[in-house]
Amino acid sequence: MRENLVDVLPELFEDIFKAKGCTHGSKSDISMGMHDGKVGVQWNIDIIKKSGVCRLGVNLEGLKYFDWPISKLLQYELENFELLKLFKLSNDKDIYITIHRDAWQVHARPPIVEQIIGVKEFTNLEITKDKWQKILEEALLCLDIKRGFKGRSIQIVTSLKGIKRKMEVSPHLYVYKIMGIEDKDTKQDIFKTVLHFKNVLEPIYKAVYKIINQE
Repeated sequence: MRENLVDVLPELFEDIFKAKGCTHGSKSDISMGMHDGKVGVQWNIDIIKKSGVCRLGVNLEGLKYFDWPISKLLQYELENFELLKLFKLSNDKDIYITIHRDAWQVHARPPIVEQIIGVKEFTNLEITKDKWQKILEEALLCLDIKRGFKGRSIQIVTSLKGIKRKMEVSPHLYVYKIMGIEDKDTKQDIFKTVLHFKNVLEPIYKAVYKIINQE
């Protein structure tokens, strides 16, 4: 794990994201990190424990918040494809675009085989309108159609041990860049790297914020 990044995360969030960061990830999770704690769209830094890969992401979870913003985002995007246009216009390559299927066990989200909607995580160079539309349509079905897509759906999912069971699910948008942070990097190096990638993802963050907050 990138211990040098872990050590500076609280100060980094205060300085760059103007927020008191909230930690996420338990001992059993494959990753840990910090997010800005805001309701709705969030900035998120994730560290994969085994590989040490560090990701900066724009994150919108499938939670109720203020009237299920993930539902508003999915339905708006199916009509307008605004995020897709931003992905394709970006001058920065290898922005990863993913919608996860979160399975719920009370407050925990155990890993499942069907977690990544669309089979794989596409970059902005790989994604097409047809692929994105199919991902959006499948993601919307992770919400309860009987409640106007405002609530979790129930689906049969598969645990990593191969056990199938019915569970509540919800979709989870995560758009991210992999940051090339190394063990030798100083605090100043880390801050510069995170700020650079924040600027790259800022248009996507602002677009998600606008979509979910419009009347």
